[in-house]
Amino acid sequence: MFFRTIATALLSVFLFAGCASTGLMADSSSSIGSKTTPNLVDAGVVLLPVTDRALFTSTGVSLFVNDESGKQHALIGNMFGLPIPSNEGKGMKYYGAFNLPAGNYTFVSWRLIKTEGGPSEAPKEAMGFQVRKGEVVYLGNFNAIRPLAIGQFRDTFEADRLKFKEIFSWLKDKEIKNQSMKSAWWPLPDGKIPN
Repeated sequence: MFFRTIATALLSVFLFAGCASTGLMADSSSSIGSKTTPNLVDAGVVLLPVTDRALFTSTGVSLFVNDESGKQHALIGNMFGLPIPSNEGKGMKYYGAFNLPAGNYTFVSWRLIKTEGGPSEAPKEAMGFQVRKGEVVYLGNFNAIRPLAIGQFRDTFEADRLKFKEIFSWLKDKEIKNQSMKSAWWPLPDGKIPN
């Protein structure tokens, strides 16, 4: 009995530490599960796929947005990951869906999950999007290249739209509006922008 109690306590500590280190607990109220029906009465849904290209291990990306009041929201891209095609290199593509209150949002920074170093500075050109009650919007695929510590939004709407509908059952009959971000390379503090 004593050993079972100790083992249960240790398992709980390890599970909690694992969730905290992956970022699953950060702003988890806005992240939506594949079978969870989102709030579309008072809020909207943002679809944000993230491609994490890595030499060894992909762990995802956190993007940070501010709403009109200045409150920061973390969009954690590390759930529903699938390996990227081998002809595109190594890495994972994560499909994130986030329930956000209606309003205007601006991207302020991003960072790689489970990597030393701080978040990026704000983008040189402001990038914003609007969330409307009852609507589902696609923001584009954030393509992070881990070895170079840079990222960039790309419009891969058609392919991503089909994959989101496959993963999230509640999206089957919903219209997805394309609000793809356009961005130059967005480096982390030690990023290396290609020529």
